[in-house]
Amino acid sequence: MNLIFSLRPSLLLICLLFLLESCTIQDHLQPAANPYENCLLSEVRDVEIHKILPNEDIKIGDNYFDFGHSKVIDIVEIDGSQYALSSSGEDFYGYKYDLQNRLIEQTHSNQFVRGKEMYTYEYTPGKLKIKFVHEGWPSETREFTHTLNEYGFISNKDVIYNSEGYIIKDNYGFKNTISDGNTVKSESGSSISTAEFDLTKLNIPNPTPFNGKADRNLITKTTSVYGYSIPNSIGEYIYKFDNEGKVTRRIRKIYNQDNTHINIREYKYDCQ
Repeated sequence: MNLIFSLRPSLLLICLLFLLESCTIQDHLQPAANPYENCLLSEVRDVEIHKILPNEDIKIGDNYFDFGHSKVIDIVEIDGSQYALSSSGEDFYGYKYDLQNRLIEQTHSNQFVRGKEMYTYEYTPGKLKIKFVHEGWPSETREFTHTLNEYGFISNKDVIYNSEGYIIKDNYGFKNTISDGNTVKSESGSSISTAEFDLTKLNIPNPTPFNGKADRNLITKTTSVYGYSIPNSIGEYIYKFDNEGKVTRRIRKIYNQDNTHINIREYKYDCQ
């Protein structure tokens, strides 16, 4: 297991978290052998969780709290409290690749939303065509064609990459500081977020490299100062690994002076 922190109150917060979720800080430690070699990310699931009350007797294998539609698959302890994890999830993301390991299909579904979203990707020299389809209600289909730069990243006049392919200015106006292949600082106006990383652990494979490089290592902590009337926040991350060292579960805890939010995410891979 390993530890990490994140942030999020308001749209500004969400933007910062999105940026930092691939970041890190630490000394010059180097990861061991790459556990993701010949592996691609295939599934991501945000797990539904239930905080177990003192008078509740809940065991692994019991019906979850959704009228028997799913089971309790695990029980974890976070800050002295126990949480039951459901076999179903709130959000599900699926990824498929071509023979060159390029993303060709991405799906997203949410148990509270009708239908699912599907993105398909078609590659031609210097171009990336993306088709978006929302199935169910309301149905929607859109297509976009992006120009790719010499590094294979989507060209955007508002996005600036450094020489290694990391985003140092995004289309929301955030300026990023990169160290050891990780975004250790992100700032815009009075909002500043810093991130710490475990330099001995490589990050989860990035399924969308055309959006720029993701952080090299696993993020462990974020500290965010927003200014104005938005409370500052701290995030921490805890990881579960398989026998090869791949992340199979990430627990993210975000807290500020008003509340604490916990998200548990699970990962699956296709390995050759």
